[in-house]
Amino acid sequence: MIGRLIALVVCAVAVVGLYFVVQTRPPSKVDDVMIYKPGTYQGAPDEPLDKQQEEALRQRVGNQNAL
Repeated sequence: MIGRLIALVVCAVAVVGLYFVVQTRPPSKVDDVMIYKPGTYQGAPDEPLDKQQEEALRQRVGNQNAL
């Protein structure tokens, strides 16, 4: 009797824990691609970089083949 009660409590805690994990998980990368809107990602400008911005980025990255 006590064993069944313990098993029931363990299962209930597992189900509630799984529910919260599923509810609070971050969206998958596929979802991000599907709902992409230009300019919503950090560091992704709507317009292409001009030469000065491109050179500054290359200097910051330290790799001439980075872009």
